[in-house]
Amino acid sequence: MTFKDVFSIEGPFARFGTALFDMIYTDFLWLILGGPAAILVVRALPVGESGFLLALVWILTIAAALHLGPGTSAAYAALGKLARKEDSYIFKDFWKSYQTNYKQGLIVTLILGVIGVVLFEAMWVTLEYLELFGFMFYIIFPIQCFAAAELVITIIYVYPLLARFDMTTKELLKNALLMANKHLPTSLLLLAMLAGTLYVPIGLNLGGVIVIFGIYFYLSAMLLERVFRNYMAPEDVLTPEESEMLGEKTREVTESDEEKAARAKERQEIIDKYTKKLNK
Repeated sequence: MTFKDVFSIEGPFARFGTALFDMIYTDFLWLILGGPAAILVVRALPVGESGFLLALVWILTIAAALHLGPGTSAAYAALGKLARKEDSYIFKDFWKSYQTNYKQGLIVTLILGVIGVVLFEAMWVTLEYLELFGFMFYIIFPIQCFAAAELVITIIYVYPLLARFDMTTKELLKNALLMANKHLPTSLLLLAMLAGTLYVPIGLNLGGVIVIFGIYFYLSAMLLERVFRNYMAPEDVLTPEESEMLGEKTREVTESDEEKAARAKERQEIIDKYTKKLNK
């Protein structure tokens, strides 16, 4: 590959730049429509000591947080196509998924949110009244930590599943939990990636939210696609090029001897025809 090819429109440099722009664009859409931007704005409002304003802020924060479901599934829908090397139109794919999965995304987020709040509240109580629990603390708290880990890896899977498959909410939650445990190495890698992603805006610089979540969605979509392919029909797994090649091979295998002979005879007649013309 020459230097000119590297920087051509079809070259790797241009493809990388296009993919990075798509990630940043998706990140921006997720921040606006998925709730994080609204949460930051609402939490920054000056409420003073007003109980009414404080309650209003919490209500708006919860309402914005619920949109993490539709927004995250939409981000996976848009960048999932990019990861599968399919034709993708970021805003169109994002908005279509956002509208289609809006209601179910809210419901899933509400269910997981309630479970999360109850679980982490129970963990806080266990730690706060450590002496009261005595020896039972060493049994109860590890169980709570295990349940929290299961909840987190389920959340990691549930929104990509929502973007990729048509399931009921019950099936969605069940399959997310089962897949997360069945493909534990991938789940642990995704968990580590998510921890690193969250550390960038929280521990380094808040400005990292502009790009870091788009990169995470893209990389995790690539990893999860390998998992999802195990549960999909062959025609859904293959790319258009692979489907065409498979169709050609299938035609060659299923073609009868008579059909092969007829095609060979037809080719030979064409060759003989042009050979006679050349000999004249």
